[in-house]
Amino acid sequence: MKKKILCQPYKDKSPVRIHKEWKGFDLVELLLLGRWEICGYENKVSANRRIIAALYQTVMACVLLFFIHYLFDFWACFEEGPLGDEAQIALLFLISGIFAGTYINERSNIHSKWTYLANLYNLAISQPDPKMSNKVLSSLAHDILIMDMWAHRSFDDVFHETLFDAVVFAHSDPEECEKELLTIASDGIDYKRAEKLIHDLTVFHEDEYERTFKSTP
Repeated sequence: MKKKILCQPYKDKSPVRIHKEWKGFDLVELLLLGRWEICGYENKVSANRRIIAALYQTVMACVLLFFIHYLFDFWACFEEGPLGDEAQIALLFLISGIFAGTYINERSNIHSKWTYLANLYNLAISQPDPKMSNKVLSSLAHDILIMDMWAHRSFDDVFHETLFDAVVFAHSDPEECEKELLTIASDGIDYKRAEKLIHDLTVFHEDEYERTFKSTP
């Protein structure tokens, strides 16, 4: 890096808190699928918390079933009659299946992300060339961000350190650098700002590696 910056409040604040602006389709996804922090997303990412997301999505599915009932008299088959009990049992199995399937899908989603990121991390630390290692680590941080895994306990440290390097790289003035790091430590950082910082650092490491590679006989 260009200079040595020490900002203990930032270094003590891990994981980094990132603020996302929800609008348009993202807002619809948030409301329908329960992409809330309490459900194990973003700054509270957790496979165990995804059971709350599964419950939320199951409730939304039940709301949809009631809506269909009002449109098509769907509940008629659940009234008293020869098929009433069987239909109610089938409905119970349907709701249970929605919950179980959603929970399994939520946990599988986190596991697939974790596997990909862990393999990329292992690739980075196994590189004998520091420039190549930096290139892969910055790419890893970018993928951690876009996959909403920056607060996962397996990756929060590497993301935290890479974002620190990205802020240092972005500022030529040490005072401005220190100011932004303190702001991140106290208030967090906007998602788009974090993405730009890490993208710029990634491009720098890629160019640095390419220059080294081309200059090697």
